[in-house]
Amino acid sequence: MSTNFYSELPSLLSFDEITNPEVYHLVPDSWYVVLSDVIGSRNAIKEGKYKEVNTIGASCIVATINVLDTLEVPYVFGGDGASICIPPEFLDAAKNAFLGTKNMAKVAFSLDLRIGAIPVKSIRSQGGELLVAKVKLSEVYQQAVFTGGGLALADKLLKEKNSKYLIKSENQMIAADFTGLECRWDRVSQDGKLVISMLIKCTSSALNSVKEYRKIINNIEQIVSSEHPITEKSLKFSFNPRWLKNEIKTRTFTKSTFDRLLYIIDLYYRIVIGKILMAFNIKTNDFEWGNYKNELIMNSDYKKFDDMLRVVLSCTQEEKEALVGYLDELETEQSFRYGIHISEAALVTCMIKEYSGMHFHFVDGDDGGYAMAAIDMASKSV
Repeated sequence: MSTNFYSELPSLLSFDEITNPEVYHLVPDSWYVVLSDVIGSRNAIKEGKYKEVNTIGASCIVATINVLDTLEVPYVFGGDGASICIPPEFLDAAKNAFLGTKNMAKVAFSLDLRIGAIPVKSIRSQGGELLVAKVKLSEVYQQAVFTGGGLALADKLLKEKNSKYLIKSENQMIAADFTGLECRWDRVSQDGKLVISMLIKCTSSALNSVKEYRKIINNIEQIVSSEHPITEKSLKFSFNPRWLKNEIKTRTFTKSTFDRLLYIIDLYYRIVIGKILMAFNIKTNDFEWGNYKNELIMNSDYKKFDDMLRVVLSCTQEEKEALVGYLDELETEQSFRYGIHISEAALVTCMIKEYSGMHFHFVDGDDGGYAMAAIDMASKSV
């Protein structure tokens, strides 16, 4: 059985190992890529809905993880969408999770979500390949990395006019379970530093280009002294209802006004309690809450790989100029393209199974992050 294919893969112990093509494994032919993107995300971001776009992309993953129970599957968060590889016996459940997210996006945020399911064997029959590995970031969090060009091809097939891979349903009542989705941290910023959302893509064959990223990763680490966009000091809870509304809308859009009010009261209560527990390093059930922020940092996806390097990093103005100069040199070699978006803060959207156990965190740049970086990259190919 291929159901446990991903969970049985060996784990890489360092992100640098993703540049070794031998660590990747073929995703089974019988599996599917279920994916999404927010239609018109560029206009939505221009209208100030960047947090809403971000929340919807993360919600696709959260809803799917919830229906899979304990099954481990590979996925990647792209800012305005997500891609998840699913074994065939869970395909219907994953489709319903994405349909439920599509309904939520429409009702709660007035945004349209394009969703689809593409057989891996169809990707291969059309010239793509799909390989995956996983990186152990902590004792509880394994991050998937992809190569072979399969996810990019899947995205292209989904966006074709009248795509046969679209997931459709006339049932507007399909609901998804967004338990665990939390958006309680304020914008994460560090004094005197910028946040760069960056995409770097090799223009040569995906199967042969993985090793080309090793030098790039090393050079970025040399240019930027401390690249992680999140620090314990910079993580602060938000009490602003306008910031917390994304979680509230996602988790309560089908509920009554009274139940929504109860959720809001409970949300603020939990924020206050969490702030106290972490500030005073209180221990409950053998868990020291003073360690939670450090675990969050380890369990965050601020850098990832899916046939392109995606990084959200924090740097000084001088480091930014040196980094852009380096990336410009890469482009002149005509072997790489890049796109960046510069902001003053990062966004963190959380998936919580257990505060003292499984929790992971999706990171993007403020004001559009990856979505705007993708637009910057696309503009260079015209």
